[in-house]
Amino acid sequence: MKKTLKKIILLAFSVPVMSVFSLHSQSSAVFNALMNGRYQDAIHQADRILVTDTSMAGVWFLKGQAHMGLLQFDRAEKAFLQVLRQAPDTLPVLLALGQTTYLQGHDADAIRWYEKALQKDPSGTTARLGLARACYRHKQYDQAIRQYRILVKKASWNYAYNKELGQTYLAVDSIKQAQWYFHDAVNLNNGDLSLATQLARLYIKTKDYKLAADIALLGLRSDTAWIPLLETLGFARYRSKDYKKAVAAFERCLSLADSSLFVLKHLGYIYLSQDRLKEAEQMLLQAWKKNNTLPEIAYYLGLTYENMKKYDTATVWLKKAIVLYHPPAKLMAAIYRELASDYYHLKNWINAFDNYGKALSLDPGNEEVLFRMGEICDYHLNEKGKAMKYYQRVVDRSDINPAVWDPEKTTTIPLAVAAWHRIKAIREEMHFEGRLKDR
Repeated sequence: MKKTLKKIILLAFSVPVMSVFSLHSQSSAVFNALMNGRYQDAIHQADRILVTDTSMAGVWFLKGQAHMGLLQFDRAEKAFLQVLRQAPDTLPVLLALGQTTYLQGHDADAIRWYEKALQKDPSGTTARLGLARACYRHKQYDQAIRQYRILVKKASWNYAYNKELGQTYLAVDSIKQAQWYFHDAVNLNNGDLSLATQLARLYIKTKDYKLAADIALLGLRSDTAWIPLLETLGFARYRSKDYKKAVAAFERCLSLADSSLFVLKHLGYIYLSQDRLKEAEQMLLQAWKKNNTLPEIAYYLGLTYENMKKYDTATVWLKKAIVLYHPPAKLMAAIYRELASDYYHLKNWINAFDNYGKALSLDPGNEEVLFRMGEICDYHLNEKGKAMKYYQRVVDRSDINPAVWDPEKTTTIPLAVAAWHRIKAIREEMHFEGRLKDR
């Protein structure tokens, strides 16, 4: 990696030296050593010359390049500053100083040198790109965006410009703009699988699930076994409720030995929705072993066992979901409803009623919960008066007028109609038994 970096650094400045600085015959040994990668020898040869004549700007420049080759950026900077004293505002030196200061993490200095280089040559791509990158890292995002936009306008085909402009927009939370330039970059180079994954996940963030899947598929053309993209594809399919294709993506992850929590739990959720209960149980239990602090896994395990009619086991998992932490009220209400339903199947009427009550306190307008509470009082706790109150709340909340409801118009009986009929029946029973109080 270091050898590659040295080559990149030297390529930037090896050509201009011949055209900008006149190299004397005594400097040729320094130049030849530099071009052959003998950086320490080049520095030694340069020092021998500079001992007798410190005014040789070309030799200082070559020495600076040799230090760059050895990744000695602070020494390279000192050498380039010596050049600047001899040849002020020389473009290659300004660029070299921009690069050395940038590589040392001195972004403010790098910005200053690159701005001077652009003043010298406003069309200079190297200076503008260096300035954009230094501004980005220095969190001067508006300035970075200005420079990158100029670069993209000049060379819209350049993958790196589009990618880096997208990253800059992302830094200022301009998600749509980031997506635009990332999309162009991926179209120019779909082999950048990390970028393809990042873009697909950005589309998921903005709920553009089809675009997320399209980008994931585009990236997978380059590598069908790239797990981050497969996971992202599976999640995009899951969010768009295309469960068959979601399963295919997640199962592909499993075949590639990706048994991450993310894959296991989502496969479990999908298997449950498809009534593949044994497979759902297997995936969710494995997910639980990886992280036993996630209430949603406990909740879905509770639902799985409930569908398997293992109500005792279902109540254990639903209680775990409640104990782990307090989720949003709607989800908490759903957990209490499922727990109440399990107790109902176990004929534990008191616990069923209590848990329906907890669900109702979190979701007061839920007609089904009101009806179930009335039903338990009506048929199992022999509290007819209390049952009528719950039934009446169902009727009051409904838009249907039970007295004129036409059974021919639907195959199902609305809860409000069923509640109204039970109120009438209970009132008749209580009247004949002499228990109905006059209003």
